[in-house]
Amino acid sequence: MDPRGAAAVMAGVFLLAFGLAAYRYLYQVLGAAAGLAGGLVLRPHLIGLPGLAEHPGVAGILIITLSILIGIFLAIRLRKVLALLAGVITGAVLYRAVMTLMEGGTVDRGV
Repeated sequence: MDPRGAAAVMAGVFLLAFGLAAYRYLYQVLGAAAGLAGGLVLRPHLIGLPGLAEHPGVAGILIITLSILIGIFLAIRLRKVLALLAGVITGAVLYRAVMTLMEGGTVDRGV
């Protein structure tokens, strides 16, 4: 009996399970990244508020933690909007690439 067929099926099942697990956490990771970026941008402005200026280290950790949690919450709640925006952007990029190729030009890679 040839084990290559069974190995291919097992690899496919493994990749499917990995993909489903990665998709399950996709929006949490995107929200955490957006929240971290927002927290790092807002931190210098919020540290100067009264009550936070006395403890800048603790206030910075609190600001970044809260912004990450808010980002995760918003990404989960607005996942359909995020998916729509990703689809529109992908469609626009593919439309431009196809129209450029149909005109006989080359796709500009922006390098």
